[in-house]
Amino acid sequence: MGACARNPVSAAFKDLLSFIPGIDIVQSSPGSTSLAVLPQPVHGTWDGATIQVMGVMMTSHEMLMTVSGTGGLAPSQVMFRTAGQAPVVLHYSRWDGTGSAWSGDYYATGRFGPVRHRLSGTIIIGGEHLPVTLDAAEGVRELSQLGPTQTHHGVTLTAFASRWGTLADLTIVPTYHGPFAIWDVTPTLVDHGPGIAIATSNGHVYPTRLVFNLGPNNQFTFTPAPGITRYRVTVPRVDATYRGQATVTLPVPRRGSIRLDKTVYLAGFPITITKVSRVRAAYGNVRVDVNLHASLSQAHSLHSFEINGSNEAEIDPKTGAFVWIQVRVGRHTPSITWQLSNAEVYIRGPWEFNVTVPRSPAHP
Repeated sequence: MGACARNPVSAAFKDLLSFIPGIDIVQSSPGSTSLAVLPQPVHGTWDGATIQVMGVMMTSHEMLMTVSGTGGLAPSQVMFRTAGQAPVVLHYSRWDGTGSAWSGDYYATGRFGPVRHRLSGTIIIGGEHLPVTLDAAEGVRELSQLGPTQTHHGVTLTAFASRWGTLADLTIVPTYHGPFAIWDVTPTLVDHGPGIAIATSNGHVYPTRLVFNLGPNNQFTFTPAPGITRYRVTVPRVDATYRGQATVTLPVPRRGSIRLDKTVYLAGFPITITKVSRVRAAYGNVRVDVNLHASLSQAHSLHSFEINGSNEAEIDPKTGAFVWIQVRVGRHTPSITWQLSNAEVYIRGPWEFNVTVPRSPAHP
């Protein structure tokens, strides 16, 4: 079982960059704010459990920190303190947990002063004090210098690996131009079809685990074989969010169902409403059947979107696309109007790379 929680973080701050912990790369947007980052993760213990500060981003007025751990519970807050200054208290903005493992983003706003070239301080988690030094983000290294690159359908992915003892981190960085944003290299909650694959030349496939970090979900960890440094990486698809909005008004029956054949386009993708039904369910009393015309053979396949108001949805186990959406509507309401936005689209490759993992010190 897994759990998650979300609180809002400044959209401008999220769009500022993509920081890859352990690699010290910052992709700043044009004209972005001066930024300090933690160039390498730091490790410690809290409440008897292992914790890692995976990344820190700090501007003159916002701060975001990612902390993960194994065992125990995630702290409700963390602090960052510098000499002569009151500590910055960061509260969680996102928390995810599966089993005993957890990961959280912690966020704070305030007046932190100008970003200096080097900023020494202490991260405080419970009774654990972790000394750190934040470095000013000077710019962007060319991704082509870091690892192999491949392009499909206007999306370029670059793959590269780093080593932490017996574990290896694989990072997939997307670059693209178009009316969409790629936040997840692979879907994080519900994944349909084959996921990212890491294999050796003899075909042995290594299981991967998603690492929750600052910015996009594009970093994975796996345990490489002793002495083997060359791996074949396959990324079957990426998950893109397209800009655009649409409005649709649907009749609601007093009882039973109404069959429809109504198509609306969101970001150029067709959504066909086939039926509206009154139902008795724990969540919602009106069900809208939809056909997103999704196919595993499509290069671009719409699988979900947002509507105004809370809802519940059923998805196709093969394509991952909405099958129906359920909402709560008044008993005598004759129609509903939906504002559709944020079309979620799978862009399929596959992207394939030969990646070199640095050797472990035990296997020079």
